[in-house]
Amino acid sequence: MANAQSFEEKISLIVAQKPSQSAVDFVINAIKELLVDGHLRPGDRIPSETELTKLLSVSRGSIREAMKILSVLGVVRIKRGDGTYIAESGEGVAIDSIFFSFVLTQPSLKEIYDLRMLIEAGVMDMAIGNATEEDIVQLQDCQEKMVVAAGHGRAKADDTARLDLTFHEILGRLTGNRLIQRIYSYIMNYLSQSVYESHRRQGEYAQKAIDSHAMMLDVIKKREIARVPEVTKFAVDTWRTLIETDAQRGT
Repeated sequence: MANAQSFEEKISLIVAQKPSQSAVDFVINAIKELLVDGHLRPGDRIPSETELTKLLSVSRGSIREAMKILSVLGVVRIKRGDGTYIAESGEGVAIDSIFFSFVLTQPSLKEIYDLRMLIEAGVMDMAIGNATEEDIVQLQDCQEKMVVAAGHGRAKADDTARLDLTFHEILGRLTGNRLIQRIYSYIMNYLSQSVYESHRRQGEYAQKAIDSHAMMLDVIKKREIARVPEVTKFAVDTWRTLIETDAQRGT
């Protein structure tokens, strides 16, 4: 919620405290601060280039360049002949900057393992608390389709992998928390290639993957929060074993 300051007063304060940075970075950070303070909200129209030039004391070229960057990052939407608007949640994102940053970090296996252990347990807890009977039916339908696809072996391996990821997508939604859902989505997107590869190899891992999802479903259906640590560890350990095995084989 915006504080008692007017939009113009906030802009004046931002300009007065202008740090040593490029004009483009200054404009980007000014928009970010206006969003954080609630002076700009999703769907709001941003002042025109001419207005921002006067308000921020920067050139129109800097404003234009900043808006291009914010557009690529999915922060704003530029509507030709109409104006520039703060994007609605998740719409039109060309590059997800947080996910891109996650990829560039190149986390170690242990870092990903620790993160998955932490967030999988939290997601399961929240899913147990929020899942309706309809949600459970949806999870069960996904699990049953995964079992059927896995029964066809390598011929349906990609279908099995897709359903595996869909199962986790549903779990993320069941948290009822958009921030947690998005972070969970980053993790699963980052791991998606390894998920596909694991199902293509089939063998022992395929059955363990089916077993881990069956355990997750069972815990949610029975609302057994006490079993979450056990189920989480089985699922994440299964994934980690596959990755370590592949590394040893040099694949």
